Amino acid sequence: MQCTNCGNEIPDKAKVCGHCGHRLKADPGIPAQSTVVKQGIPNWAWGLGGALVTLIAGIILVWAGSSSENRSAIIQNQPDFTAMSSSTQIPTIASRASIQSCENRFLYRPFIGKFSLLNVFDHEYPTQERNKSIVTWRGERSANIGYDGHPGIDWEMPEGTPLLSAAEGWIRFAGEEVEPECLGSPPCPAGNVPCKTVVKRVIVDTRSHGKDGAWEGYLIAYYHLSQIDVAEDQKVQVGQQIGLSGQTGCASSPHLHFQVLWSDANGNWSAVDPFGWSGSVDIPLDPWASNPSGAVSCYLWLDEP
Repeated sequence: MQCTNCGNEIPDKAKVCGHCGHRLKADPGIPAQSTVVKQGIPNWAWGLGGALVTLIAGIILVWAGSSSENRSAIIQNQPDFTAMSSSTQIPTIASRASIQSCENRFLYRPFIGKFSLLNVFDHEYPTQERNKSIVTWRGERSANIGYDGHPGIDWEMPEGTPLLSAAEGWIRFAGEEVEPECLGSPPCPAGNVPCKTVVKRVIVDTRSHGKDGAWEGYLIAYYHLSQIDVAEDQKVQVGQQIGLSGQTGCASSPHLHFQVLWSDANGNWSAVDPFGWSGSVDIPLDPWASNPSGAVSCYLWLDEP
């Protein structure tokens, strides 16, 4: 006979169609109906899933405990920055302006070749003030490195070495003057007081490189020249010769004293270190940046000498 549900041939005595599961002859009290075969999740699958859930939960618990311990250790080992900064004074106007220019690197080497560093910038008192020690940009304090109170960078070089403009700008000053050290206040470190000659120096004004391009930015000073090759108000380009190195003024040997000054729109100015500040564990914060007369020193070199 044929199944009344699917039409396939089935045995005459069959009670359920083997093709579609249709009940052909219902049991007493049970009406004939289509049988829907439901396929559930096997027991073995439930067991495997439970084991995986248990394993993942255990891993998460172990990780969370370990992370909690690590976070606690990190928090406990952090330096007390609050204690460090509590003694830091509010930066001056010049210092705040300098912070805005810290990503503005624009200086090129002021000479061709390599020369030995003679003196570095004193981050404690770069004002010629003597306190029998200096602090370098690395946060090192020493009484045996360079010149106490030094406001710039000295490179030792033979007299007559060509000196180049480290940035585009204009000549603010080009000439001779008597250094205060040559008059004995403070004493010239070389001991030659009074000095044999007046100092020849050049100041390049690069204030177009300042914040907002206004009358604030950096000035670059070259000291102890033997010859000046530029005139005041003259425009200069990067790499243009501005003079020759020498030993004029307060100098014990031929060298270039290279000094960078930050000047703001109100006429406030301060010496800064063109090599910036990295600090150390012992001296993490720049003393000069927190001094009321100081400023933040930024790394300014595009081509480091």
